[in-house]
Formats: sequence, C-alpha cells, structure tokens
Amino acid sequence: MSAVLKLMKVDLIKLMNLKRYMVIFLLAPVVLTFFGPQMLPLGYVISVYGLIYGQSAYDEQSRAGYFYGTIPVSRGQVVLSRYLYSVVVIVGISLLELIIIPLSIRLMNNGVALQTMTQALVSSILLSVVFVSVTVPIVLMLGVTKSRFVIFGIYFVLIFIAQGLMFLPQQLSPLFASALKSPLVLTVASLLLLFLSYLVCDSLYKKKEYTD
Repeated sequence: MSAVLKLMKVDLIKLMNLKRYMVIFLLAPVVLTFFGPQMLPLGYVISVYGLIYGQSAYDEQSRAGYFYGTIPVSRGQVVLSRYLYSVVVIVGISLLELIIIPLSIRLMNNGVALQTMTQALVSSILLSVVFVSVTVPIVLMLGVTKSRFVIFGIYFVLIFIAQGLMFLPQQLSPLFASALKSPLVLTVASLLLLFLSYLVCDSLYKKKEYTD
C-alpha cells in the first residue's frame, strides 16, 4: 500500500507543477457556482476533467508509462493509484463546493435554496464518478492522444446531462430529489461503479504491451 501512496504523491506533485493550469480548473467551480444550481455541475465537471485528464496528459507527454516500468511497482498498483488520485480530486472539489455554496447563496441573495444547490452538487459528484469510471480505463489502455476524441465526447455528454438534471419534469423531481438526498444511495452507487471500473481496468492494463 505504501507504493500506491507514493504513486499518488507523485501524481499530486506533477499536478502542483502545472500551477497555472491547476488554478484555472480550480476557479471554474468557484466562479460558476455563483451563477446558480444550473451552472454548478458545469463548473464541477470542468474541474474534474482538467485535474484528472490534465494529469494523464502530463504522463503521456513525459512517457510516464515507461517510467512506471522501471520502478518496483506492479501495474495493479499503478491502476489503483490512479483511481485513488481521482477520488482525492473529487473529494477535494466537493469540499471546496461545500465552502462556496453557502457563500454564494449569501452574497448573491437570489432566492436559491440551499437544498437546490446541494442537489446540484450531488448530481455533479455522480457525473464525476461516471466520468472517472469510463475515462480512466480508456486513457490507461489507449493513451491520452488516441483517446482524446472519445474523452471529449464523454465530457460534453456529461455536461449536457448535468444541465438536463436541473430541468427534470416536475413529476420526476420529487423522486429524483429523494434519491439525491440519500447519502447511502450516493455512496453505494458511486463505490460500486468505481469498483467495477477498477476491476475491468486492472485486468486489461496488466495485459497491455507498451509500444511507441
């Protein structure tokens, strides 16, 4: 487990080296949250996309796959560290939003309820988990360059869904809201999706052959 934590530390250090890049994608959820619940998922997904896909792009540019092959870590540990890093990013952005949401409601004074903003945050977390679960295996198997159009497509689909979740038909809203208000449902669904994605990715990545 110590090797996995060290790999995560390396990922975070690489992210810190991209200071301007990181600041831009951290500001996105902060700024867009002030425009209301419709824009909160957009800012959240932009931030997750930048901090996770951007780190993968850094790995691609620096040929990190070959580097991992020269150090005493297994491919399974590389995969696990990538998923844990993604979870850290999602948790970090969520904590940032929990600070920004009450502040935005107080400063904007636009009548938006805290419950509405919280539901927008929960939907953002679910969409981010879907993004990680789908894109991490694709990036690890195909690389950033080959998978970029697929990732862009997934990214824009999630943005479309994020906007649509806030405009559900009135008759569906109570059911959707009750599901979102259940921390147990959110936790179980997110962990199950990530776990299944991890199992698939781990199995495929161990069989991958590195080529130029």
